[in-house]
Amino acid sequence: MIFTKDQTTLIESSPTARIWLSGKAGCGKSTAAAERVRFLMENGDAWPQALIFTPGRNYGSIYQDLISREGIRPQLTTYNSYIQSCLKLFWPLIADESGYGRKRAYPMFLTIEAAQIIMAKLIKPRRNAGYFNGLTASPSRVFNQVMVAMHKCAAAGIPFDDYATMMKGSWGGDGAILPVFDQAQECGALFRQVCLENNLLDYSLQLDVFTHQLLPNPVFRNWLKEQRLHFVFDNLEEEVPAAHHFVREIEPLCRSMLLISDRDGGYRGFMGCDPLSAETLQEICPVKMEFEESFVSSPAVQAMERVITDPKVSSSELPVSPRTAFSFASGHHYPEMIRQAVNDVANLIKVQGVAPKDIVILAPLVSDVLYTEMERGLWEQGIRVYLHRPSRPLLNERVTRSLLTLCELVHPIPGTQVRLLDIVQMAQCFIEDLDPMRGQLIVGGMFRERKQDEMDTVTYDIKPFASLSDEKRQRIPHPVAERFEILRKWIETQRKNKALSPDRVVSDFFTDVLIREGFRTDPETNLGIQKAADSMSKYRAVLDYMEKVGRADFRLTWADYFELVGLGMVNAKYYEEIYAQPEDTVLISLTSAFLSMNRTADYQIWLNVGAPRWWEHFYGELTNDAVLSRFWPPEKRWDALTAGAYNDAHMTRQLCGLLRRCRTQVRAYASELNEGGMEQRSKLLYLFSTLTRRFKFDRPSEPYPEVEFISELREDPEIYPGVSDAPPIEDQLRAAGMLPFANMGGE
Repeated sequence: MIFTKDQTTLIESSPTARIWLSGKAGCGKSTAAAERVRFLMENGDAWPQALIFTPGRNYGSIYQDLISREGIRPQLTTYNSYIQSCLKLFWPLIADESGYGRKRAYPMFLTIEAAQIIMAKLIKPRRNAGYFNGLTASPSRVFNQVMVAMHKCAAAGIPFDDYATMMKGSWGGDGAILPVFDQAQECGALFRQVCLENNLLDYSLQLDVFTHQLLPNPVFRNWLKEQRLHFVFDNLEEEVPAAHHFVREIEPLCRSMLLISDRDGGYRGFMGCDPLSAETLQEICPVKMEFEESFVSSPAVQAMERVITDPKVSSSELPVSPRTAFSFASGHHYPEMIRQAVNDVANLIKVQGVAPKDIVILAPLVSDVLYTEMERGLWEQGIRVYLHRPSRPLLNERVTRSLLTLCELVHPIPGTQVRLLDIVQMAQCFIEDLDPMRGQLIVGGMFRERKQDEMDTVTYDIKPFASLSDEKRQRIPHPVAERFEILRKWIETQRKNKALSPDRVVSDFFTDVLIREGFRTDPETNLGIQKAADSMSKYRAVLDYMEKVGRADFRLTWADYFELVGLGMVNAKYYEEIYAQPEDTVLISLTSAFLSMNRTADYQIWLNVGAPRWWEHFYGELTNDAVLSRFWPPEKRWDALTAGAYNDAHMTRQLCGLLRRCRTQVRAYASELNEGGMEQRSKLLYLFSTLTRRFKFDRPSEPYPEVEFISELREDPEIYPGVSDAPPIEDQLRAAGMLPFANMGGE
């Protein structure tokens, strides 16, 4: 590999240097950092260990294959994983001062799912008493927001006892919501009390215990010093302030240090990351380096980014015109936008030879309507898609929802009822060649409902397929009938083992049934099974732990799990989702999720640029990441002007992040009406209208093109690529930004 002069300077810097490296995404910072780690391992003594932090495992792929000539590998991890391993290793060292009720028992680390279930169990009586009535969020979102509020306070080093005071002091809206902040703090304190009594460590407690008890401990610090670490922290702008505090503490104990930051990054604010906190670490690094040359974006895309960040820049100051970096098409109705985008993606793949994996379709909110229409349109063109929506509730995913139905059929949950429609959808999910009509015919004939107990728990007796009438059996293909009979016999067998936990049910279903011919084992099904089994097995570990060392006055059950899943519990993020995309598919993703994936694409399709969500950042009523920060002035109010300024900065940062991950072109699409038929507008819409007027037509003095120019516009492949029949002239002008949108105050 050939490195630039700046990269070579970084790689060969002093083995004891403290270096701050910054620059835009795509400038080769991580590539040079990986080579520096290799250089240090091969040119220094063999004892020093390289420790590499990244915000998530997907950020660390470039470091995974590093190995020295002596076979030494660096330790690649995340901050959260690192503190968990340290707490497990050194727990006896801090057990007496930890404040936990069972000092000699090792703690149980809670996943976000298990923590939400415990929180829901504690909050439920209080919700029945009127708590959180001032919020419009669903119960599952309330549980999640209280957890996230605790996490953000711990991440920022803010005592949770100060939470209500901070939120009420910044609140500029209706005063009726003010008691909600006190209620959230009360519920958080109750949750922590239960954790302390039962030796449970959620994410916020992990941060607190590690930062305030283990990190200052002399024995632990001496252990760190003896390792003589070469320390690398990549993308530290995507991490929490507690991680930045850790960097400050270990700096004197390290042999060398390399801190890497993406300029204008910080896309994980909803998880507590703080770019301002990361910037303060520059002061501990005497050596400052900056990379500017992009190895990803074309010159035209870089020029487009320059115009977005500095709208007043003149064309003469741009090295190239951004004209080829983007196209913009708009229509009146939402389906028109989808059809146009589908045609353009098909043109890129079939005519221009672009690989599907090099195209990504992005939207600020990927609704079921948007995904279904895009998937259907591209499927008709013979193009497959892969949807990435992290942390989506298990109940909302087709495969995981079907597995939940299967588990409840095997061992009914008290007080629950599985609908026949759920059973039909479950059978369709796993049995090939089963259409909805035949599925309904089979299920309606084979499943007989009966009440099982005084709680009105509903279970089903399942009759053999042979018990159906001759007329019904003749309408079912023989292979489908055989597969349904296999499923029925397996359910009956599983029901006999009452002690079988749901995660074992899912695992056995895969090994006993799905591997057979005629059942689905596609990547989507396999990933869904992995997610459900992982979620359930981690919860079962908590159940087993609580059974051994938990307090008798607080018990969890599987009914608690299924109840919260049924309410739409936010599930954990799964690393495998990012890499599960098949090679021959087009990615559809949320803009925020794509930025966190740390990957690039040749062509980016930006859908629904008229939607306000491109501009509006979500600031939770209980979890405002701008307020829950050490940089928020105590006397400052969160009002409309402040929110607008933050939204402007958010949109600019988001657009720059996307462009820095785009090699060739952005194709933007808008509709005057959203999917619900309501008019919509956004700053991004006006931005593309301005870009189109300025760069698509070299006639700045004329507000509209002359008539003879229409023929050129009609054949312009950048505005309507892949469309054989050109739309009416008025639509072409609107797409080019030459005509105003209805009732939108356009130029």
